[in-house]
Amino acid sequence: MSSAPSWTAAPELRSELNALFLRLADGDREAIDPAYRLLWPAVQGFVGRALGPARTHEVDDVTQASLLKLFEQAPRFDPARDALAWALTIAGWEVRTSRTRARRSRTGPLDEARGHVSAEASPEQQALHAAERQLLADAIAQLSPSDQAVLAQVLADEHPSDATFRKRRERAMARLRAFLRDVHGT
Repeated sequence: MSSAPSWTAAPELRSELNALFLRLADGDREAIDPAYRLLWPAVQGFVGRALGPARTHEVDDVTQASLLKLFEQAPRFDPARDALAWALTIAGWEVRTSRTRARRSRTGPLDEARGHVSAEASPEQQALHAAERQLLADAIAQLSPSDQAVLAQVLADEHPSDATFRKRRERAMARLRAFLRDVHGT
């Protein structure tokens, strides 16, 4: 929508809206679109001011919820009352509901959460690491039992520090690298 109509400068807009809501109360569905076009900028502006700049991401959703509720209740419109005042009252209740919901959920906008990035690996990274570990386990299973025993000791960090074990470890690692290079090219 372009610019919001000035409701104080144009009393004919209020009377037009009242007439549209009279038609809606009588069941005339053709009045929905023009009433929506008149109300959207006014309700959106009201909701935006009520929520404030910190919650601009919610303005359109709360405006939409307000108008849905308003049109659901259109058959109950009282012709003795002002349609704009009624619409803004419903919007006020929707703003209140939105604030209550946000307070109870204790969550804020996503931008605030980005400053608190977890040090843990993402689910995608965890899956990749699990696949790599499985690849390594499959490769080790293809080696001789003596090489498997040496690598199991290395992985468990339960190995002696003597020269014989170091040489056995080097040979087992060389065979593992060769197998991975032959099978996977890495």
